[in-house]
Amino acid sequence: MIVLGPSEVPAERTAARELAHYLSAITGGEFPVLDPEDPRPSGPTLWVGATAFARHHDIRPEAMGPEHWIVRSVGGDLVLAGGRPRGTLYAVYVYLERYLGVRWWTPFEEHVPWRPTLSHRTIDDEGEPAFRYRDVSGVVGHPVFLARHRINGAMGRIPWDFGGGVDYGPPSGVHNFYRYVPPSQYFEQHPEYFSEIDGRRTTENAQLCLTNEDVQRIVVARLAEYIHQAERESAASRTPPARLFAISQNDWGGPCQCARCRDAVAETGSQSGVVIRFLNGVADLIHDDFPEIELDTLAYHYTLDPPVGALPRDNLVVRLSGLQYRDYSKGIQAPENTRYREAVETWAVRAPKLRIWDYTVTFGMADLPLPNVTYLADDLRFYLDLGIDGLFVQHEHPITADLRDLKLWMLMKLLEDPRRDESALLREFTDGYYGRAGRWVRRYVRLLDRVAARRPTVIRFRAAPPEYGYIDSAFLKRGNRLFERARRTVVDDPILSRRVRHAQLSFDTATLFRWCDLVGQLASGHGALDLESVAERYRRTLHEQIDLRESAASRQSSKQEVDRQLELLLSLARGEKTLVY
Repeated sequence: MIVLGPSEVPAERTAARELAHYLSAITGGEFPVLDPEDPRPSGPTLWVGATAFARHHDIRPEAMGPEHWIVRSVGGDLVLAGGRPRGTLYAVYVYLERYLGVRWWTPFEEHVPWRPTLSHRTIDDEGEPAFRYRDVSGVVGHPVFLARHRINGAMGRIPWDFGGGVDYGPPSGVHNFYRYVPPSQYFEQHPEYFSEIDGRRTTENAQLCLTNEDVQRIVVARLAEYIHQAERESAASRTPPARLFAISQNDWGGPCQCARCRDAVAETGSQSGVVIRFLNGVADLIHDDFPEIELDTLAYHYTLDPPVGALPRDNLVVRLSGLQYRDYSKGIQAPENTRYREAVETWAVRAPKLRIWDYTVTFGMADLPLPNVTYLADDLRFYLDLGIDGLFVQHEHPITADLRDLKLWMLMKLLEDPRRDESALLREFTDGYYGRAGRWVRRYVRLLDRVAARRPTVIRFRAAPPEYGYIDSAFLKRGNRLFERARRTVVDDPILSRRVRHAQLSFDTATLFRWCDLVGQLASGHGALDLESVAERYRRTLHEQIDLRESAASRQSSKQEVDRQLELLLSLARGEKTLVY
């Protein structure tokens, strides 16, 4: 039986429901959720939440961090408890995964083992996620999937009854200088509030003049309004108010070049110094009235390099993004990523709260094979060793990204604990999700790593297909043979076959994009590929994934767009059209 204390927070009530649901699914039995005062039959009890157990044992939520969890045998009972708001919920999910074998592979597919009776050895387990902030974007489906994997960031929009997240207050989470000082309201009368570029004040592809004292005054006043707005919204929704507010540069260049801004850059050694000085002033001005509020800004684009002599305040979070500076085919410690790595290392010393805005995908013309499965764990361990406070990772392209489901699952596990063995995680997912075909998917991952190492290629965030130098005819033929074996292995299982086809989707995309360059090599010799077969599999895979992952309202238009894209790719492959990258 499950016992839940009467004074639990919403996520603890959810924890009890989730536990009851999965225990019933595993065993076929009924697991009512009882109050400590309810009469109970004899037998083992699962105590959910510390309040229910505290009267007899010293397990108290106020003594634990907000995400600290405990799974502990006490006599014949089991305690699943933790800090608030998410610790108890995490205890239940850890128990279901680690001790009962439940797996949430994707937002749409899970594995629940059948065990008519439950028994396990004595448990004394506890922990908490390695990073304080863990966030992933690009995940479609119900956000409960993210909660089950202990994601707590703002992009997940996790409901409060599933623990909520570290949310941003209004106006937005990023790129919002003009939301604080709108050009439509101020530019005509006060052009000096905005960037001076080449001797002229402008708002086009520009920023704010951060050395202007009036700009700081306006931002402080507008921030106070946003904080109060967040408090009103919180009261209306009966959820905790946001405590994190972003004030960050617009998503383009154009920093101010006025004399005072140039002097500030010279004094601090970086454009980021101007931003940090400005926001330190804002942080100081709001601290007495709002001591619990944290500000958030970017080190990104023209502000990548850290300043000298302008250290961020304790209540200022810096989010560092190396979007334009990374080689995405290699880990952060590769020589090609030296500038970005050095920026991370220096910011980690100078910023009390540093978070990383990272990427598992690129944003070029196609979602092509990217050899980042292996170095993902190394990167996260590097961040952890530097004391990074948290990460936000863009894992976009919900259907078409390379090995989409595998990389997302591994990413979430490593965000929780970067010390986990990435090889063991790879095997766990591939064997669990692809069944007997898992070993062939692993061999494909190793093949991609080898060819990328043998033919080093710099992959920037907008790389075009011809820039993927390791995607040559030899790789495409060998990869095709591996996926053929994977498909044959599970041909009698429609679910596993669909999953394997999806794993091959990025590879098939690469084949179609490179066909016109490599047609003479791909269509002949050992392991020759057939263009029409690749195209049909590409179309079928996208259509079935659209049916699985998209709402009914959008499916038809998405499929029509797939068909148009495929016709273009076939026209290119046949030499009927030419694509300019």
